[in-house]
Amino acid sequence: MRFEAEFVLEAEEGKEGEGEEETIRMVYESLKAEREEKKKRGAFVELGFKRNKLRLCLSSEDAVTLRAAANTWLRLCKIAVEMVLLVREQEEKE
Repeated sequence: MRFEAEFVLEAEEGKEGEGEEETIRMVYESLKAEREEKKKRGAFVELGFKRNKLRLCLSSEDAVTLRAAANTWLRLCKIAVEMVLLVREQEEKE
């Protein structure tokens, strides 16, 4: 049996969402590097970025492995967003 999970991180559309879209693009770029590092693990990871959406698809033959992969990748997304916002905040102070 194959288990799958899909997550979408989406920026608001319009002028207010322009900073968010850039944040999501930067998160995508950082996760791409992580994906290359973790290719040999038990879960298959697919990343996609289009316009204002980051799509993360995970699949595995084992539910426990899928849960662990989801925890890891969602944590990576959260940390990447936090780092982008922190850098942006520091740049604004300068």
